[in-house]
Amino acid sequence: MFWHYFELFSRFIDERVSATLAGVICFFAVPVVMGIQNWDDHDRSGRYLARDVSFNYLNSCAPGAILFTNGDNDTFPLWYAQEVEGVRTDVRVCNLMLLNTDWYIDQMKFKTYESDPLPVTLPQENIMMV
Repeated sequence: MFWHYFELFSRFIDERVSATLAGVICFFAVPVVMGIQNWDDHDRSGRYLARDVSFNYLNSCAPGAILFTNGDNDTFPLWYAQEVEGVRTDVRVCNLMLLNTDWYIDQMKFKTYESDPLPVTLPQENIMMV
C-alpha cells in the first residue's frame, strides 16, 4: 500500500514529501480499513456464551469452593462474573497458570469478597522467585 502511494505522489512532488505523505496516509488508512473490514468478526454484542458458561460454573459449585482454571479463556469470564456481576463471590477462582508466580500465591493467601484464602502451607522462602 505504501509503495503505490509513494510512486503516485513521486510523479508530481519531491520524493521526501511524497514518502512522508504516503506514510501519513497509510498511518491513518490502515486502522480505518482494518476496522471496517473486521468489525463484524470482533463485535461481541449479543454473544453471551462465555458469560453464561461462567455463571453456570460458579453456580454449580458448593459454598466456599475453590475452582481451578487453566489460562485466560477459562479464568477471565469467571472473574468478570464475580467482579462485575457479583455472582458467587464465595467461590475462589484459582488460575493454575498464575499459581507458579510468587505474587499470585501471595494474593491467594488473602480473603477476597466472601471467599476464604487458599490454605497455602509453603513457607515464604520456598515461594519467592529469584
